[in-house]
Amino acid sequence: GQFIGHGIERSRPSFTEDVRSFLVGPAWLLGFVYRRLGIGY
Repeated sequence: GQFIGHGIERSRPSFTEDVRSFLVGPAWLLGFVYRRLGIGY
């Protein structure tokens, strides 16, 4: 929801935000999947 909000507020996020979301997105998704599967990390 955080990144969707940025997309609504501004037509295009800054380069640094784009890179940050690109790096944080997969990491958050992996953490979510790991927790769902009960895998410790």
